[in-house]
Amino acid sequence: MASKKNHMHSSTSLKRLVDQYINDRFKIWFRVEKQFIDLRAMSLNYTNGEIPLDDISKLHQLVNNIEITDPPYDPELEGIVQFAWVTWAELYLNPVFQRDSSPNQHLKIKNDFEHTSVIVPCALKLDGKYFIWDGHHTLQTLKTKNYTKYPIWFIDGDQISDKDAYEKGFPDKIKYLIWLAGTNMKRINLQNKLKLSNYDAYMISVDIEDPKFVAMDRILHNAGFEAKRKATGYAKSKYLPFTQVNSGMEIYEILDSNQMPGTYLKRSLEFHKQTWPNSAAVLEIWRPVARICANADIQGLTLDQQFFIDLGNELKSLYGDPDTAQERLKTSLQDAIKNHQFNGAPQDHDQWRMHDAIINLYNQRVGKIVLPTAQCQWKVI
Repeated sequence: MASKKNHMHSSTSLKRLVDQYINDRFKIWFRVEKQFIDLRAMSLNYTNGEIPLDDISKLHQLVNNIEITDPPYDPELEGIVQFAWVTWAELYLNPVFQRDSSPNQHLKIKNDFEHTSVIVPCALKLDGKYFIWDGHHTLQTLKTKNYTKYPIWFIDGDQISDKDAYEKGFPDKIKYLIWLAGTNMKRINLQNKLKLSNYDAYMISVDIEDPKFVAMDRILHNAGFEAKRKATGYAKSKYLPFTQVNSGMEIYEILDSNQMPGTYLKRSLEFHKQTWPNSAAVLEIWRPVARICANADIQGLTLDQQFFIDLGNELKSLYGDPDTAQERLKTSLQDAIKNHQFNGAPQDHDQWRMHDAIINLYNQRVGKIVLPTAQCQWKVI
């Protein structure tokens, strides 16, 4: 449905409008920005967490400064877009407005197939044939699952006349419909598709009680952290932000000597919280510490509480906050490489470069425990 867009608010006036709107209508505050609305926090204002779409719509209209002015429109009665169950013989493809077919993508969908997760394919209907412009690989998967009818959301080309096409600047309706299908295909797959973020995928996994994600989330909370989309703007939360959920799961899945996951994520986050009680989790601090813990276990070394206290004290005394610490440690390696003042081979990835940097820092300034040797050695300070 089209809408009229007014002059945009400044970011400051928009924030005031949104804050006032939330304060007037909701008991529990939640974050609203142009990029996202925190629906999990918003849901706390409703019985059973069930949010009417209309309430979300009003927030979208407020944030985007949109006023709905179009007359009511019933697509079931008035629209050229309709739904149908069709047979396989009625389905066609015109490569002008479709991407090349990928057997690999077909197999990927088939291997993870679930009947309840089928997205309805889209097509252009013309002279009794349905020309697919989105969802071709889904249909190929349904065929290999022996479906006898296929769900199709289609543009009814038979309702378009040459006169309609001419008024839109096209010589005939075929040219217009081909343009429309191709443009829609790009709209859906290139221009307007919002990719599922790592944060959203993680939170969905927690909320549907996937055991692995629930266990990781419990580790985060017990250490004083909570998965967040951003590292700032959560002063009202009792937890510190943790934004690196994919890296967190990667570390969580490393098994300890008892074949248990989560040990090294737990140790590294507890170290981070103990060292910087008010800081969001900084990836290139907690992740290399987790790697050091894992490698120490492999070599039979015990990293006691004093180790973590000594390491944290050195990092704080030298650099202050964790962001500065990781930046300065990275810079020390860059300087060593530039001046040819290192031994061994510098690592390719930041997490391993920081792994070596922290080992070198500890060995040079504390040295109470002989840590596993860093692949690249240089004078950190």
